[in-house]
Amino acid sequence: FQRGPARFSLAMSSAGTLCKELTARLASIESTSALVADLHLLSSSDAAFLQPSTAASPAFAAAWPEEQQLDEEGMSEPFLALAAAALEADARVQKRCGRLVPKKLSEATFWRNYSSALHAVLFPQEPAVPAAGAGGDAAAAAESAADAAAEAMTKLRLSPSGEGGEGGAAALPAPSFARAAGDLQSSGALSREKVLRFATGIAAVLMSDGTIDYLASLPPEAMPARCIALQREYLEHCGIEQEHGCAELAKVPQQFGGDSEVLGAFRGFQQACRGAVQSAIMTRARGGGGMGGGGGGGGGLRFREGASVECLIGHEWRDGVVVATNFTPPAESGAPEGWVAPYQVKLATGELVLAPFDEEAIIREHGAASRVDPSLPPPRYAVGTKVACRMRPGDPGEWADGTVVGHHYRPPGVPRHALVAPYQIKLESGELIFAPADNDDTIRKR
Repeated sequence: FQRGPARFSLAMSSAGTLCKELTARLASIESTSALVADLHLLSSSDAAFLQPSTAASPAFAAAWPEEQQLDEEGMSEPFLALAAAALEADARVQKRCGRLVPKKLSEATFWRNYSSALHAVLFPQEPAVPAAGAGGDAAAAAESAADAAAEAMTKLRLSPSGEGGEGGAAALPAPSFARAAGDLQSSGALSREKVLRFATGIAAVLMSDGTIDYLASLPPEAMPARCIALQREYLEHCGIEQEHGCAELAKVPQQFGGDSEVLGAFRGFQQACRGAVQSAIMTRARGGGGMGGGGGGGGGLRFREGASVECLIGHEWRDGVVVATNFTPPAESGAPEGWVAPYQVKLATGELVLAPFDEEAIIREHGAASRVDPSLPPPRYAVGTKVACRMRPGDPGEWADGTVVGHHYRPPGVPRHALVAPYQIKLESGELIFAPADNDDTIRKR
């Protein structure tokens, strides 16, 4: 996948067409692309969902006006396909939707804002470069414009005064690194020395007391984004351009497969990424910040003890029963001292699990996904029908076999007010998916 500037048609006639373009682009992204990291950065904080992206081109605003309704003719089906592709590319989007809608904004606004951020990532605008003699260095101006667009697009550089905890408390000063002198490496493989320098250096930075205390001064939802921002800034400290560094680091396990020193340092870096956020959360919990459980005495929680629910375990929803609310895990569980989980759930297998947040994207009422709406057209295929599903829009060769297991499925994080998938399907691999449309281009009988 080439990450160079993509040409986006300015002749966009509707938001539905824009949805189709975004869906096709999402489907074309390879797992090793640097775009994968960019997409995950969008969902690492609320910023991309609360405001439209300032880096999206004027074509986006023209194609998808603020008053656009998601259930209008010509919009609902392509939008549902886009939502499905977005959730497949980044499962954290559904958590953001469950947390923000409708408390802070409407479903239509949530998806318009996020789609504008997707547009900025997937179809970046080329910066305007002044002509020779127009003042300033053209290459420097282009680089500056690209940096500004990237910063607005990812919303990574969080304001220390604007990312405090409850009650508006200010965050501690963020760690900072001097940018390497000279040109940053923006092409070619990273040398062994640079990989070692980056991996060992950033691991030490992330696990330092100063970084842990800084991260702990942020709200939990902001910690991962800031942790990633520190890594990206440290790349420049090591003389590596951020986007190029992200893409090359993904290749390290293959490029240095026989080098135990590099692989060991790289694993240490990965562990530090996880450990820094975990340590910060525990530090914050010990300081009274909490981790986002429910209210005291059961107040404010959606489910009572004995309620039949479904819990998201990995990528699969599993049935269970709430056996306790506002549950304090035992000390040996490793949970932060004083933390309270909204729910303890006993799964149908007998296993006891905790729901860390009282959110629809994590725990929902039993059967919520498969309720049938009599106002919707009846699906063509009955439950149990063997079908084939197109896995990549527009690709005639990407079909997978499965079985219909539900009708009128409402995916987590997708708007609830009429946008319902006709089918939920269990593939032969065991994976659960849904079909956004009931036509032969999307799903057909085997």
